[in-house]
Amino acid sequence: MRHTKRPRRPSRKIRSPLRARQHAAPTPHPPVLYHPPVSSQDLLCAAAIDHLESLSLTESWFSTLPSHIGHSPTLDAATRAFISANRFLLNSRDASLAVCLRDYVRAIESQRNLTSSPTGRLSDEALLSCALLGHFERTMGQRSGPGARTQTMQQTLMHLSAMQKMLLSRLNSFKTHELDYRLVSGHYMLLLEAPIATGKPSAFERLANPDPRTIAKEANVSAATRLRRLAFELMLHTPRLIADVRAAKAGLMSDTELQRLHQRAQSLLSLKDDASETTLLHRVSVRPSNADATGLTPFSFVFPTLVDFDAGFNYWHARILVLRACWLLDIPSARASMLAEGRRAATNILMSWQAGCSLFHRIRLLHAAVPVWGSISDFGVKVCETIDVRQRLLERVNNLYRGIVGETDMERLDMMSGVYAGEPLQGPVVGLYRQFWAVDEGVRREEG
Repeated sequence: MRHTKRPRRPSRKIRSPLRARQHAAPTPHPPVLYHPPVSSQDLLCAAAIDHLESLSLTESWFSTLPSHIGHSPTLDAATRAFISANRFLLNSRDASLAVCLRDYVRAIESQRNLTSSPTGRLSDEALLSCALLGHFERTMGQRSGPGARTQTMQQTLMHLSAMQKMLLSRLNSFKTHELDYRLVSGHYMLLLEAPIATGKPSAFERLANPDPRTIAKEANVSAATRLRRLAFELMLHTPRLIADVRAAKAGLMSDTELQRLHQRAQSLLSLKDDASETTLLHRVSVRPSNADATGLTPFSFVFPTLVDFDAGFNYWHARILVLRACWLLDIPSARASMLAEGRRAATNILMSWQAGCSLFHRIRLLHAAVPVWGSISDFGVKVCETIDVRQRLLERVNNLYRGIVGETDMERLDMMSGVYAGEPLQGPVVGLYRQFWAVDEGVRREEG
């Protein structure tokens, strides 16, 4: 009997439960729920960050603002006023003069309550609120009429006076914080303009580095950082240098004091970093200026980052201030080097003008325009044979700052640029600051 093989049944693979789960169809996950910010502090912080980015203020002292929002009702009120003023300046639909004044009044009332408290009058929030209120007045002044500009300027100076007294009290009472450095270095009216216009040394000289020559030798520090630190050191010492040059030209110094002045001037002239400046300029590109009446020269600088612009512009500004004061002091041994550096620094600022306009740093351009105006005559700056640099600079200043300081002319700029070099104190700006400092000294005597 013949046997036939039965066909084998196909074997069934036995899968483990783990492998079965691996090959199973993935189960859909529940959708991720997004919870938008609903608290007033979150909304305010988001609005503040948006404004800082749109105004190119993320690398300034304003960048410390979001981390303090929500810690104090006073700072929150001042931040709302700051945002309202900028929206009103940019003609936003949800901004109006009534909204700005409402937010400002609330911020002022809250600031008075905070500064009357012994624990809050020197806090970070009180200091930032005072700075924001000063910025509010300066911003609203750009939309004010000619009759209200002087009053707006006086209100701005009053806020800056209060902030200076708070800063000096903090320096006497506490260890210096990074916020103090950033506020002082970010307010040219406190750091430079007020002491120069009143003929006094800077009240913040104690923040200076004991040996600033070591800044250029620091390792693991970028070229931009070195230039910014050097600029801050120069600006701290420049008001005293200008006041001493004025006293020397008036014959009010003895031979010993005059010798010390020359030594101090030589020390400030040597406080520079050519290697870091060259490194920064290698990062900057040069392109034809735009045809929108913002450029001052046929070609303009294009900075890769905002940090590079801040470093270069502040450094050239500070160097021009020192060079012009030393030029008036007349140091024969450094005459040729000062002439070459003065022309180069002034030309660099003129070529950076368009970048400052595009970055909304127009207030900074205003402070630099006065010493640059004087350097054009002192050092014979020429950017093109067919361009009158002084006339074009005057037009740019009037176009940009007509709403801040009103119309100006060559005579006023000549007068103010002379004050910035060490010539006699004169002019409307000097008179305004004298009034501001007189009020400030009266307040100090009452407090004492």
